[in-house]
Amino acid sequence: MPMPEKDPQNYTLIGYMLISVAAIWGGVVAHLQHIRKENKPFIWREMVMQVSISGFAGMLTSLLCWYIEAPTPLAGFMAGISGFMGSRALSILEKKYEKVIS
Repeated sequence: MPMPEKDPQNYTLIGYMLISVAAIWGGVVAHLQHIRKENKPFIWREMVMQVSISGFAGMLTSLLCWYIEAPTPLAGFMAGISGFMGSRALSILEKKYEKVIS
């Protein structure tokens, strides 16, 4: 039986918002580092795409953290790191998922 504090229905709205902000902010930071490193111009469309990928990766990671009953601060941290990693995090999650279903 799941512990009540680990039930996603019992997480606070602020907790969900902080996890989402961490994932999205990770994507923003990754994008800004990329354009600075590559000396590229800032393009809003590319930033929106990066933030979308980062938000998705962060959401999947936070769901995984919820499943393994990780504390909310750890879920936020992992969501931020996954957001920063973006598509690389999705590739890692995909490889782990392939091992589980095969």
